[in-house]
Amino acid sequence: MVSNLARNMDAGRFDVRVGYIKKLGEIGDSLIADGYRVDPVAPPGIPGGHYLTFLNLRRYVRREKIRIVHTHGVEAMVDAALCRSITSDVRVMNTFHFGNYPHIRPGNRRLENLFWRGPDSLVAVGTRQCTSIRETYGIPEDRITTVYNGVVEHRSGINRELLAPYLDSGKVLIGSISTMIEQKGIPDLLEVAAALRQRTDRALFLVAGDGRLREEMIARRDAMGLQDTVHFFGWVQDAAVTFLPALDIFLQTSLWEAMSMVILEAMAAGKAIVATDVGDNRFMIDNGRTGALTQPRDVAAMTDALEKLCVDPSLRERFGADAEADYRTRFTVDVMVCRYQQLYDELLKG
Repeated sequence: MVSNLARNMDAGRFDVRVGYIKKLGEIGDSLIADGYRVDPVAPPGIPGGHYLTFLNLRRYVRREKIRIVHTHGVEAMVDAALCRSITSDVRVMNTFHFGNYPHIRPGNRRLENLFWRGPDSLVAVGTRQCTSIRETYGIPEDRITTVYNGVVEHRSGINRELLAPYLDSGKVLIGSISTMIEQKGIPDLLEVAAALRQRTDRALFLVAGDGRLREEMIARRDAMGLQDTVHFFGWVQDAAVTFLPALDIFLQTSLWEAMSMVILEAMAAGKAIVATDVGDNRFMIDNGRTGALTQPRDVAAMTDALEKLCVDPSLRERFGADAEADYRTRFTVDVMVCRYQQLYDELLKG
């Protein structure tokens, strides 16, 4: 989301800089390579220096004449709120991204509960998430607004070297792009794969993503005898471009989400979707028209939905076409950026 904002803001009205606290990362490297300004915020070379970040941020804000600081994350919000308290001419906006309120880590919950009053503007990325944040912290309704995420429509650049055996298999390719953590419900994906294999031999499951549970999920797959049915690829570079377009059906088995970026990417790619009814999935997916929604952990319902799509190519095509149409109307980067620019303008007037 930060990358999409930086790349698509109106350069005639806004001079955008991206700051990072701990490390640069892949997205930061990509922005720099494309000519965008990315700056460290933490004091360099000072052990434990990140505890002084708000002072460094204050110096940066004053030196560069920053008028709005837009934060994404607990630590960044704390730093900006402290900076705001001692720098009257800067305004602060914070966007919440976590999707499982009130079940947030205790330390983060304490910090958010203490500092949410600091920013001038609070933004949730989903309708359900917004309600949960308000209820968790007692935030008045008029202090937080919702701006849906938006994604860029990528041109397909399928990695045929990686995927050729599966593309040429004649099978229906059911795929997921997931970090290998508890939230993503990968054990349920394995159960669905086992159940669907009992009904049809038409499907293969392809999973892109890395994380601390990856080896455990591979071992579980092998113990279930699903080596020929479920294929784990690990981290796939530019998966929305190189992996997602190869799929026939996108499957998300998450136990919770806020507003899932990968669901939006699947919609933009025109894919039929089967997903759990978590976060704002119900506001993105029109159940029965652009995809199928099930309850989390409902293996039978997910299996039923996938079986229908496997045996009916026309249904897959119809779901995908309608999902893509909804994306173009509601969830493009242009729609998201336009809304944030309106909020920035309001901050500058306030």
